Amino acid sequence: MNDYFTAFHTIREIDFELHPLKAMWWKNKSSLIVSDLHVGKAAHFRKNGIAIHTNANKNNYWNLSSLLDHYRPERLLIIGDLSHSSSNSEWDSFVDFRKMYNEMNWVLVDGNHDVLSTVDYELAGIDTLSELIEGELRFVHDNTYQDNSKSDLYTLSGHIHPAIRLVGSARQRIRLDCFYFNDREGILPAFGEFTGRKVLKPKKEDQVYAIAENKVIQIPTSKLSR
Repeated sequence: MNDYFTAFHTIREIDFELHPLKAMWWKNKSSLIVSDLHVGKAAHFRKNGIAIHTNANKNNYWNLSSLLDHYRPERLLIIGDLSHSSSNSEWDSFVDFRKMYNEMNWVLVDGNHDVLSTVDYELAGIDTLSELIEGELRFVHDNTYQDNSKSDLYTLSGHIHPAIRLVGSARQRIRLDCFYFNDREGILPAFGEFTGRKVLKPKKEDQVYAIAENKVIQIPTSKLSR
């Protein structure tokens, strides 16, 4: 993990480490936070006649294993869309992977794609919640339609798979996954490789951290494509 360059972001006097493998480390709570793994998505597409390479899932497991081995968290907190569809062979593989880390607590905040039965999650050793509130922080999967101005809590979510578009000196454009924060909410990038992206248009006062290969870099909003 020495080849990765992280960044740090503070929310309500709580420090988080942002990792280029698309995870947040909350040291004081010994919690690794990820969102949108979409386990089973490739198999779901193949079942419907769309050819998808299986390497995406292998990379997801390798990345997650690298993070868990590095940070050794007491808890893995998944902010929704752990699974993508009904149980399939990829979910079975994920359950086998999860058993390698039985010493830690696995918590899932339900996402719109988390349609497996309660029994499936129980057998996998994963606790499920509709939302999680800890101190001044609120964890949900989809915060798209919430009015955060009515709450004193700071919300962390996933769901939209945030990205930004940078413009180079020669007018070339590049799209990068990102962590996004404003004064009321933060949005994590999608952990899963086989997912779409939504390009954000941050305001001047917002804070954005782009993921560029093995680095997390804070990007001035003035450099973002509109």
